[in-house]
Amino acid sequence: MVAGEPNDVRVKRAGGGWVVHIVEDGKLTVHRFKTQSPAENFAEGQRARLGLAGRPPDLGRRWMAGEPLAPAGETHRRRAISTLFAAVRLAIFTMMVGTAADAEDDYVTCLIDTAAKIMKSQVVKDPAAALEKAARICKPPRQVT
Repeated sequence: MVAGEPNDVRVKRAGGGWVVHIVEDGKLTVHRFKTQSPAENFAEGQRARLGLAGRPPDLGRRWMAGEPLAPAGETHRRRAISTLFAAVRLAIFTMMVGTAADAEDDYVTCLIDTAAKIMKSQVVKDPAAALEKAARICKPPRQVT
């Protein structure tokens, strides 16, 4: 992570569990969870602490409460087409950006896990040496230089 990078909180599945990546003032912190629910709850608390936007609202709850999901006067067909176009744009964006981010997240997770394992076996703890050795073991994705 780079100093000056915006704060961010991400939840993703990794290594049979779930990880929460928190970027605060350009510094990455990783927290591991066995299941998704505690990871999501922790991430939501961190988003609130950092003043970041929360998760999008649950439209199912709005529908059950009888609130309109679309502006008045918009037809069902028009709303469906508009939603379809938005979903296509989001899918294209996710494919372009998400793949690179996932590969980078996996690489960072590998570095942290491997360095932690190496440090456990060190008599004199040397984080820099452990990270260098982890960098030789973990294969970086093509996008990371």
